[in-house]
Amino acid sequence: MPGTLGNDNPTKGREWREALRRAMAHKSDGNYRHTLLKIAAGVVDRALAGDREAWREIAARADGQPAQAVEVANREGETFATSVEVKFVGDRPT
Repeated sequence: MPGTLGNDNPTKGREWREALRRAMAHKSDGNYRHTLLKIAAGVVDRALAGDREAWREIAARADGQPAQAVEVANREGETFATSVEVKFVGDRPT
């Protein structure tokens, strides 16, 4: 289903992704996945060395981001909490 007429933001995201893939392919034998594997191995190495940011990155990719509460104020200034629920559809690779 196409987006709103005149909205080219989704295209910009694809352009960046394709530029990254081309750059990663350029760094290896033409297959961006080999470079991506090296980057992933580097994150794992950093996590094993105790880097907490690497731990968070691995957890976020493996388990998904934790649910985050959002506070909203109404016109009277009263705040109430709401949440955002994200559901993944399809099989997850093991």
